Amino acid sequence: MINIHALNIICLLAPLIYLSFAITLAICDYKTGLLPDKLTLPLLWIGVIFHSVCHPDSVNNAIYGAISGYLSLWLIYWVFFWFTKREGLGYGDFKLLAAIGAWNGWHSLPFILVIASLAGIIHFLTLHIIRRKEIRQLPFGPYLAMAGWSEFFYQVNEQMLLTS
Repeated sequence: MINIHALNIICLLAPLIYLSFAITLAICDYKTGLLPDKLTLPLLWIGVIFHSVCHPDSVNNAIYGAISGYLSLWLIYWVFFWFTKREGLGYGDFKLLAAIGAWNGWHSLPFILVIASLAGIIHFLTLHIIRRKEIRQLPFGPYLAMAGWSEFFYQVNEQMLLTS
């Protein structure tokens, strides 16, 4: 059994761990176009463990978040591929959204996808206008990471306000 002080430290440090992974993944994807499994998969499992330790009543939300995060982008990938015969997303994006779902819960995923998509579109249009040339690829991971962590931070702050 974990004592209450250790539990409080874990629950306070976990959002910083999430943030450090999100920043690292965003930079990695932006620079290389890759979201490595050695970062996305530990982020997913740390999210599930965080909920099992700090919020045991929300473990189901974390598990369903991971599953629905992965499957939602997997489905979009295959629908896009079926129509265009081109890949529109990388498999790392599926895994990153699964990790975000583990941290944020399944109920946050539609909002996160909308915010990430809008941020990506705005960035794409800005680059297109500034550079005046066609942009073939833009990594989605940085926008997912930003939107996911921002939503998690909002949830934590909202929870703190409700308990105080």
